[in-house]
Amino acid sequence: MWVLSGLSLPRTLRGRVLLAAALLALGAFYVLGATEHARVMNTARARADQSGYLWDAVAMHRNWQGTQDELIGERNRMPLYPGFLALSYDPALSPDEFFERAKQLNIRLSLVLLLVIALVAHWRLPTAWASAFTLVVAFGYFIFKAGYAQSELLFYTLLFLAFLAQAHLLRGGMQRRDAVVALLGGVLAALAHLTKAAALPLVGLFAGVFFVTEIGFFFADPAPTPDRVTPSRTTRVLRRGGLLVLFLGAFLLTLYPYIANSHRVFGHYFYNVNTTFYI
Repeated sequence: MWVLSGLSLPRTLRGRVLLAAALLALGAFYVLGATEHARVMNTARARADQSGYLWDAVAMHRNWQGTQDELIGERNRMPLYPGFLALSYDPALSPDEFFERAKQLNIRLSLVLLLVIALVAHWRLPTAWASAFTLVVAFGYFIFKAGYAQSELLFYTLLFLAFLAQAHLLRGGMQRRDAVVALLGGVLAALAHLTKAAALPLVGLFAGVFFVTEIGFFFADPAPTPDRVTPSRTTRVLRRGGLLVLFLGAFLLTLYPYIANSHRVFGHYFYNVNTTFYI
């Protein structure tokens, strides 16, 4: 038995109480640190393109209200993060007040993203490694970017999850859960692209590696496996090819409303002002 604040607690409960206390302390330190960084360092809306995201959020809110019809992001910034900010926009707010609200919203969003990263890390890694990884992400990077009205933290988290789904698919599974992972991975990759127009290279690389790998398996001599029955080459190609189709289909279907609008306005589905004029 163990005594805490005059109460007698079992040893297992002691560990849970200590863990909860440690998590609360780390969370409080993270929020205080991110808030102080935002207050002291991030004092200008124009810094690091924050004013652009705030502008897009206001325009998106006006679009929702039917008071204004604008091309959100002008095919430079993507719409997902401004849409998140627009949910909390109030026309009564001044630009500076909305800027302060956006910074606090991003800090709260970063906590949710860290929770998702921690859950995924503890699912995939030993407890000590997962804890170390989460702490490095939280206090090595997130705490310094949380107090900014920028899309980076959301983008990095979505791209990280999409990458894990792609890595899982490249391992060669053909189970029903692999189809679910393919669909989820395609949606995550599309959401990452809708956050920041930088996910297409990863999707193209994944599709290329997946295709080359499966072609290699098709023409390679199958290893002898007398103890188990393996699917034929044709069956493998159909099943594995179906996973790639599911991934790309989910990716394109999620993107379709945005890229269809791009095609209507600019004549290209994947039009982007940076790749068109600067790269």
